[in-house]
Amino acid sequence: MQTLRPCAVVCGTDDVASAAALRLVEAGYTVLLAADAAPAATRGAPSFAAAVKDGEARLDGVRCRRVEDAAAWLRDGAHDIACCAQPLHALLPILEPEVLVGAGIGADAAPLDPSRRAPLMIALDPGAGDGAAPDGADGVLQTILRHGGLPPLARAAVAGVVRNALTGDLALFAATLGFNRHEFRALVAACLPDVEPECEWEAGAYGLCASRAPALFAPLTELLLAHRAPGLAERPARWLAHALAAAGFGARHLWQDLGLSGRAEVSRLLGLCFPTLAARNVTDMKWKRHMFLVLGERLGRPGLMPPNCASCDSYPSCFGLPVPEGFSGDRRAAFPHRDAGRSGKGMTL
Repeated sequence: MQTLRPCAVVCGTDDVASAAALRLVEAGYTVLLAADAAPAATRGAPSFAAAVKDGEARLDGVRCRRVEDAAAWLRDGAHDIACCAQPLHALLPILEPEVLVGAGIGADAAPLDPSRRAPLMIALDPGAGDGAAPDGADGVLQTILRHGGLPPLARAAVAGVVRNALTGDLALFAATLGFNRHEFRALVAACLPDVEPECEWEAGAYGLCASRAPALFAPLTELLLAHRAPGLAERPARWLAHALAAAGFGARHLWQDLGLSGRAEVSRLLGLCFPTLAARNVTDMKWKRHMFLVLGERLGRPGLMPPNCASCDSYPSCFGLPVPEGFSGDRRAAFPHRDAGRSGKGMTL
């Protein structure tokens, strides 16, 4: 059964497991806590343990609710973290999790069907001190980055940019993110597993897309890569950097051109995958403007502004400035190609 985002199962509901669940949600996972019917007492630290008895608990503004049937939770959309007392061996074939987190994970964590991909298993230490919860939670994400490449939120952003390019909402070069056929097919396999690349595209089509990239596209990708998270491999980091940079040249809000739900997801994405760049945004500036200002510092062009923002209706509120003279506010002017060159399955190159 498929979910909107890949699933992660966390064994337990104590503070360590709850902290790991929160971090997994931030990374874009759909999360279920595999709870004991009678959970052990916690150390008094904040956790989702109350959901087992009371049916619901909240932690850091995130809700966890008790469900009796994991399959029904998925069918309903899996909007919140869930806790469920179904045995782990029953949950795994239902959820097919990408990640399994917990202390003392045993043989029952192995998939019953050998044809299914085994989840990445990450252990937690329940006997650690009070400082273990945040460290353990961050350790879970570091393990995922080392073994799994991009987390689901990052994969969703890469996929969103490609889809927005193929529908004409981003410029032509974003359709392949500037990569050649070999690299783009590897990207699609990792980030858009249900999408078949345009098989009829000739090798020259990829070069055509790359040739139309703005002059600042490559410098922006290199800036992002200079801030990639420790443990995040260079190849998937480059995929994400190309996607973020391509979205930065769009005429809409950055989160829209990334295909994400809002600014909060962009903040989580940058904090997870490009943390030192995110940490420089101490004034909570709009992310697109922040990226281009930092790029301008790097290139000796202080005050560098994002292109195409002046065509957006939100320009005055984002920048605190009137729209520059000479801009009509018509987004179509930034993308004269958007109503041309389409054919059924995708863009004809």
